[in-house]
Amino acid sequence: MIIIKVEKVDDFVAFLDRRIGNEVFYEFSDSNEPLGTTVFLYYLAKIDNLTVIYQVDLFFPKIHDKTEIQKKLDQFEFGQIRLIPGKIREILMSISS
Repeated sequence: MIIIKVEKVDDFVAFLDRRIGNEVFYEFSDSNEPLGTTVFLYYLAKIDNLTVIYQVDLFFPKIHDKTEIQKKLDQFEFGQIRLIPGKIREILMSISS
């Protein structure tokens, strides 16, 4: 599986039409940055016959309260798309003979 890390939120949103399903998952960074909090957004998408993960990082400067950030995330409107706390992780399996 391929992970495409998008630098700009606008580009991340522009690719939403490629997604599989109406869910965009988010998780909080584990790091305790003194300048703020980072949140990762992910969704699964199809490019030709390949399933990929699109990812973007959102940085909330001077905000450390996850409840406050969650309220800000709830303000995002993407039509039918829902923001869901969760993670998408790739699993790579190698079979050798």
